[in-house]
Amino acid sequence: MSDHPEIEKICHGVRDAGGKISLASIRADSLTPSLLEAALESGAKTLTLAPEAGTQRLRELIGKGLTEEDILNATSEAAKMGLKRLRLYFMVGLPGETDADIEAISGMVSKITEQGIGHITVSACGFTPKPGTPLEREAMAPRKVIRGRLDMLRRSLSPKRGVEIAFESPNSTFLQGIISRGDRRLGRVLARLMEITSVRLGNWQKALAAEGLSGEWFACRGRPAEEILPWGHIGVER
Repeated sequence: MSDHPEIEKICHGVRDAGGKISLASIRADSLTPSLLEAALESGAKTLTLAPEAGTQRLRELIGKGLTEEDILNATSEAAKMGLKRLRLYFMVGLPGETDADIEAISGMVSKITEQGIGHITVSACGFTPKPGTPLEREAMAPRKVIRGRLDMLRRSLSPKRGVEIAFESPNSTFLQGIISRGDRRLGRVLARLMEITSVRLGNWQKALAAEGLSGEWFACRGRPAEEILPWGHIGVER
């Protein structure tokens, strides 16, 4: 939302009209004092930022373009203006990720807690390759890897005072991967699921198997360039 050229004018107008402003997932490098002031004065209680990764290397890999200085400057300004609640979004299981990248998330959170924001919610989920993005051909990390990364992050964050953890289930992430990278054959799978009241992972696996398909084949494999079909093509993957 902060890409809008008149976002500050809009937010001040909403505030002056007696409305409430919620700054959901705004870019840290575009959070101005004026924008934050309008939100807080309108009654906003929580600010959401999405650093996505703990290290500059991984943020550059996904094209985030944020430095740790950008993030800490934004949270510092928010703390000075009286913000009490902050939500941070991160991904784990990114290509080339190491333990040090996970530790860096915890380190960043520690620096933010020292700025005086009383309550920080750290939300994390597994990376899902999405069509039309720079990493669409990358393999999605297996569920056990994502689960291990989240467990590592949980152990690191749990002792921190004022930090709440909200992690997405690796099974949910896996289903997103199947849907994001599936082709028209998933239509038959969805038809089978329509006959079942619950769409838990186990039922997905059964529906996939009944059609001779594998969720891991769709989500957890790298895809060579020649296999990516052009936009508008409705065929099955070659």
